[in-house]
Amino acid sequence: MTPHELSKILLRFRLAQADLARLIEVTARGVALWLKGDRPVPGPVAAYLRLFQLLPDYLRRVELARLLEREAAVHNGMYEISFIGSGPAQTGTLIFESGKLFGGGPRGTLYDGSYVLDAEAGELDVSLKITLPPHVESIFGIQHPHEWSIDARMRFDPKFGYRRIEITTLLNTSVAAEIRFLRAVPQSR
Repeated sequence: MTPHELSKILLRFRLAQADLARLIEVTARGVALWLKGDRPVPGPVAAYLRLFQLLPDYLRRVELARLLEREAAVHNGMYEISFIGSGPAQTGTLIFESGKLFGGGPRGTLYDGSYVLDAEAGELDVSLKITLPPHVESIFGIQHPHEWSIDARMRFDPKFGYRRIEITTLLNTSVAAEIRFLRAVPQSR
């Protein structure tokens, strides 16, 4: 398959390079190299695209719907969160899976909560409970002699691998954070 033939297929089906990359599970850079002629289109990819063109319209739509399913599943995964507040900087790990989230941070901090995908906006609405052990200073510069928790909310677009966000607590205080996608949650079989 030539770069020109590949380009015609993308135009005919209104597929962006990134869409094709996600559909056949390769990098967008790989598709770009094929389109420039810097690398040959691999035989299995060319065979898939020939078959894709021959599919009846309704089956092609089913195949393209896989892109949307994958985008919706992007939010299931492991994320690193780094809080930037008046207290000591804290970095933790959050696991997002099937509407629930959990994780941990430094010195025994625990994260627990839930999330909902706002399909129209493509963003996650997250409710988060941050539980701190006794005598551990929070990102707000507060510590207590007993275990305590902070309820918080955040919203972000999971399609971006890295994002600066604002987390708001129910006490009407907010703190900046950075959230970074680390990897997908392994699928159980």
